[in-house]
This record gives sequence, structure tokens and C-alpha cells, in this order.
Amino acid sequence: IHGKINNQFLKKQLVQLFTAMQLKRYILIKGNHDTFLLDNDLFEVIHSFQLGNLLFTHEPLKQPTTPNICGHVHPVINLQHDKLRYRLKCFYHKKNQLILPAFGEFTGGFNINLRPKETAYLIGPNKVSEYKKNN
Repeated sequence: IHGKINNQFLKKQLVQLFTAMQLKRYILIKGNHDTFLLDNDLFEVIHSFQLGNLLFTHEPLKQPTTPNICGHVHPVINLQHDKLRYRLKCFYHKKNQLILPAFGEFTGGFNINLRPKETAYLIGPNKVSEYKKNN
């Protein structure tokens, strides 16, 4: 969440979302922009969360030994076809790690260069497509 969660307008929107999803409480993993996040009646703020063998963190672990789902990096892939260039948000999968794309419009992105055995799942207007390098 980029912004002050204590903002009443944003809090009201979250209450409406949680109500629509029939959730009583949310767990939020604190990130580098979330300096204003505090535990409250809607959610618990934590630094990581273990669910079975999955470890959820904000920043990618350097060398995860168990599956790690994270964000922070905002991966994008740059592709070119003839004179057309594309910069696509993607899910980035590498050994024991899935890095989520940015979901906002203003968060930018980090260009990734795929290596063998790594996969990007490109986000298009109507579908997500698997992409691997030809090496």
C-alpha cells in the first residue's frame, strides 16, 4: 500500500473491500513505503508470513531455501519486434521465488534479464502469457 493507511478515505475503502470479500481481518506485509502502517482493528502488520512451506516477504530473499513469494522489485520485461518496443509488467519466477509485479500505475518497474530456467509471466490486456529466453 503506497500511502498513509491512517487516511480515513483509504481506511473506508479498505473496510468496504474487506466487507465485500467477507473478511474480518487482513494481514499486511510491511514494505519500504509503508512507514505509516500500524496494527489496527482491520489488519495486522508483519514483516513476513509463513503459510505451509511458502514464505511471503516484501523484498526478495537473496537465496531462498523454501518457496518465497515477494514484491518490491516491480519486474518488467522489455521486448522489441521490428520497430515496436514493449515494456510489460510481469510475474518473475526463478528458483524458489516468485516476484510479483507492481499493481499500481505509478510504481515504475525494474527491467529483468531472464536467465536459463527463469520464466516471466507477461501481463497483457486480456491474459497472462509465459515467456522464456531462447537460451
